[in-house]
Amino acid sequence: MRRSGKYEVCELAGNPKLECIWEARTELGESAIWVDDEQALYFVDGLEGRLLRYSESEGTSEVYRHDGVIGFIAQRVGGGFIAGMDNKLYKLDTLLGIAAEVTCPEPQLPNNQFNDGKVDPRGCLWAGTLDRDCAQPVGSLYHVERDLTWKAVDHGYLCPNGPAFSPDGRILYHSDSMRRTIHKFDLDLDNGEISNKRVFIQFDEHAGLPDGMTVDCDGRLWVAHFGGGQVTAFGPSGKIDAVLHVPVPNVTTCAFGGSKGTTLFITTSRTWMTEAQLREAPLADVDDGSSTARSTARGRTLRVRRIGDGYSGIRLRWLNATKDRIGLRSPDVFFVRDGRVWLSASVTSGIDLAWP
Repeated sequence: MRRSGKYEVCELAGNPKLECIWEARTELGESAIWVDDEQALYFVDGLEGRLLRYSESEGTSEVYRHDGVIGFIAQRVGGGFIAGMDNKLYKLDTLLGIAAEVTCPEPQLPNNQFNDGKVDPRGCLWAGTLDRDCAQPVGSLYHVERDLTWKAVDHGYLCPNGPAFSPDGRILYHSDSMRRTIHKFDLDLDNGEISNKRVFIQFDEHAGLPDGMTVDCDGRLWVAHFGGGQVTAFGPSGKIDAVLHVPVPNVTTCAFGGSKGTTLFITTSRTWMTEAQLREAPLADVDDGSSTARSTARGRTLRVRRIGDGYSGIRLRWLNATKDRIGLRSPDVFFVRDGRVWLSASVTSGIDLAWP
């Protein structure tokens, strides 16, 4: 144990190693999702409209470019993605380079855009919108059914991030980053409803802003600190379980992946940083594959191996499920592999969607 501020914090087991896997120079790295079939990580450079892919065997690539902002992506069954781009949802085919508009829930708010989104264990999308300047509390949280019908379920956000879901599907976590607040809701998956909104974690000014998040199979909520230079794992009660310090200030999101599901991938951002600040933000202890011991925080993508030695990421188990709850695959949700039904008890940042 060691003390971090007023908390007693457990050291991460197994001495996990922080590595830089890609100096992608992202202005705003976000929405990291692991695609197990490809053994690849996808994430967006949101402000630049870039969709990026990393594979240990195939290297790095830009797979799609949008003339605008990409808030989030979610993988579709059968290939491609659902993407929140600007103020609309799109079906995105990266092989053909085609984006087909699905819906625009806020045509009356032209300065709004999608920011972050995830899929729940039932296969429905939850996505938040915000004012582009984060100046007006006009953002909303939307629930989108698999038939593409949607409804707003919460309002008044400055900058929504998340959501994430508890392993049993009964709790939804969602943050308003500019208010430094992570909320906790009771979740009714069958009806797509949330209730009993309460404060789960309130960050102080030294912790930065709560950004992207994911839940492991033991129910810990892993939260990226934008401006705080760390990822924190909170237990279901809100107690800090572990802190992973990252040698860059703007940590934007995290997602479990890798062949065993025990690698935590982390994206970062250079937004709001001056050149002087970039030079002063070293990655001194990060192995970036070069002989340079000191380099700057230029929107890198990092990974932490062996998190699973003490913290389970993705754990698959057998489940008897009714057929109508299947139609998607990947961590977080019901899916079919080799003709058998599986459930991952974890909730990561990327899910497969069975959209039509």
